[in-house]
Amino acid sequence: PLIAFGVSEGIQAYSDSQLRAAIRQHAPDADPIKVAAMTVDIFCEQANAQAQRLCNNHWWLNVMSTAALGSGLAGLVLLGTIWAAGRIARDNRTILLHLFKPGLYLTGCALIGLVVVHAGLAMAAIYLGESALIQRVHVGVVFAIGLGAAIGVVAIAGNTFSLVQTIRTMVIGKALTRSEAPELWTQVDAIATRLGALHPDHIVVGLNPNFFVTEAEVVCLSGTCGGRTLYCSLPLMRLLSKPELQGIIGHELGHFKGLDTEYSRRFYPIYRGTIGALASLEGVGAADGAKAIALLPAIVIFEYFLECFAAAEHKIGRERELIADKEGAAVSGQQPFSAALVKLHAFAGVWERIQQATIEALRMGRVY
Repeated sequence: PLIAFGVSEGIQAYSDSQLRAAIRQHAPDADPIKVAAMTVDIFCEQANAQAQRLCNNHWWLNVMSTAALGSGLAGLVLLGTIWAAGRIARDNRTILLHLFKPGLYLTGCALIGLVVVHAGLAMAAIYLGESALIQRVHVGVVFAIGLGAAIGVVAIAGNTFSLVQTIRTMVIGKALTRSEAPELWTQVDAIATRLGALHPDHIVVGLNPNFFVTEAEVVCLSGTCGGRTLYCSLPLMRLLSKPELQGIIGHELGHFKGLDTEYSRRFYPIYRGTIGALASLEGVGAADGAKAIALLPAIVIFEYFLECFAAAEHKIGRERELIADKEGAAVSGQQPFSAALVKLHAFAGVWERIQQATIEALRMGRVY
């Protein structure tokens, strides 16, 4: 926009000076004050049909200036709106829930419109600028810009709507049926009922040193689990007493209670999925130079979009965890829950060393 505006204003200033010089040459007795104030805009208001070509070109220059200012302002408004939405969402989880997904789509549509306008401005700047200054036009350059814009629009449109996706969590673990682990299921159901939380549809146990709940799809050794899933870490479960384990499960099921349920289902899986999709999009752009240029505006703006909403997600996420901590402590008592948190923090980091030691042992033909 800045380049197009500069070209337009420069050509108009040059045309104004040429017009005044022509008037002084053909009408040396004309009023100097009126001549100095004469512009092509004023001249075209009074011009006859013989000046139609000059006035048509000048009209297009005015359109280019207006479009440049408008698109520049629109870009600033887009960035400002994204920033403001991220700030507002920090203090209102409901706004975060309702703004994130449609905001991504609206940002993509705005980007497509801006790419089209910017390409048109670049083409017009070259065409009108060269016509006015050197009386020739490099058609190949204009065509290349138009082609690049078309590629950019297709690339952005194709990737924008695939960018918004729900994450699928992959774990090395097994889904336990009620008949396979009746006591665990009984405990989980009792805790969910006590908290007034939604009951999980699946319980998956695995080796990762983590406990979590999700409403995204979980892919494990037993297949794909849809709905609400509770994941429990077998290595960490061995270190917890029964009250401590109940406290941790209470913490996780606390995320299936109240507004947190909506957050877990409608926002978080899409947020995490979008981060992963954007990383893939950056990889596609890095592998293809032409596509990288076309996708660069979208990647930069989407990164800024996620950055603004990440601050809101981090703030609300921390509040969610503190509330869930209270639910866990209400189930087990403060001391057992505190002990459980200390154990998880102390031992979770050890798992990576155990994995590495296992790999080294397998390489030597031994079992760790």
